[in-house]
Amino acid sequence: MGITPKQKKVLDFVDAYQKKNGYAPTQTEIASNFGFSSLGTVQNYLTRLEREGMLSKPWNAKRGLEVKIQAVEAENLLPLAGRVAAGRPIEA
Repeated sequence: MGITPKQKKVLDFVDAYQKKNGYAPTQTEIASNFGFSSLGTVQNYLTRLEREGMLSKPWNAKRGLEVKIQAVEAENLLPLAGRVAAGRPIEA
C-alpha cells in the first residue's frame, strides 16, 4: 500500500540516527524528536512501518530497530488520486 509522509519522516529519522550513532534510537528519543506526548504514537508508527516491510524490531530489544530499506529509497508514498480545483467557482 505504501507509507505516509509522516511515516517516512519517522523512518528517515531512525535511519539517520542509526547511521550517525551506530545504534537505533529508543522510542523515547523518537517521541522527543517529533514532539509526541505518548509512546503509543511511536509504537503505532513503528508497527505500521514493520508491516510495510521497511523496518524490523526484535521483540524486547531497546535499540533493536533495523531499517530494511534505505530511507532515501522509500519513495513508495501514497499516490495522488486526482486534482482539486481551487479558487472562484466557474459556471458551466
